[in-house]
Amino acid sequence: MYLGPLKNGTYIKTMAKSIHVAQTSVDQAWAGHSACFAVNLTKAQRKMLTHHQTKKKGMVLLGQEPTAPVYGFTAEICLSKGDSTFIKGQTNSTIHILHVKTACRLVDFDTMAGNGTTVVLRPGQRATATFEFLQGPQHVRKGMRVILRDGHVRGIGIIRALHHHKF
Repeated sequence: MYLGPLKNGTYIKTMAKSIHVAQTSVDQAWAGHSACFAVNLTKAQRKMLTHHQTKKKGMVLLGQEPTAPVYGFTAEICLSKGDSTFIKGQTNSTIHILHVKTACRLVDFDTMAGNGTTVVLRPGQRATATFEFLQGPQHVRKGMRVILRDGHVRGIGIIRALHHHKF
């Protein structure tokens, strides 16, 4: 099993000693279960995980070889709520993607109207937007749903492309 991604984008290879679902010992857990894993770590790995600069929220435990770390993504978004508010380029927002809740920077966006003259994104408009994770790489996949929060503006979307390089 692989635990990560850490802030530097790496994963730690480990084994599960035991698995508990609803305080009951089980042999395996499936997606959607809220499970507790006791993992087997070396002393150096435990020391590295307890260091505040290494661990972070949103880490996952994977059964297969992990893919490259994701530093950003492109998503089709639609702003759904807000009173006379808008989003400009280069703004920071909070993004929710399943287990991940983190700050992101809006790098660029292109409205689906196709005129190319829009410099702000208003509620009700659709756009293809590129985001960068501000707190290190995350484990996300294409097709995951995204919820965007920025002040009074709310938006939803779907991840269409992943960026495995730093911006």
